[in-house]
Amino acid sequence: MSPDCFDWSAHGDPAGLDRLAGTVDEVVLQIYQGRHVIPGYAGYLSRLGAMKVPFRIGLLQGGEWRAPPGLETNPKFRGYVVFLRNAAG
Repeated sequence: MSPDCFDWSAHGDPAGLDRLAGTVDEVVLQIYQGRHVIPGYAGYLSRLGAMKVPFRIGLLQGGEWRAPPGLETNPKFRGYVVFLRNAAG
């Protein structure tokens, strides 16, 4: 798997992200790859409850999105980043 398409939700070590706490201000966890929402993104987001580093959710313009229960009250949740799609592509 090339580094530019690494899917942390499927292959990543949650402790690896936690080690970023204190080093970065926050991370953005996108729920899409390329121009498509990751199938089963709800499972991806279920891992967020124990995150130690502040995070935002990266959404795809026009993509499917339903916030999981408890996201808005998670003390590490900082909001959303919407990635815009080029209409020509």
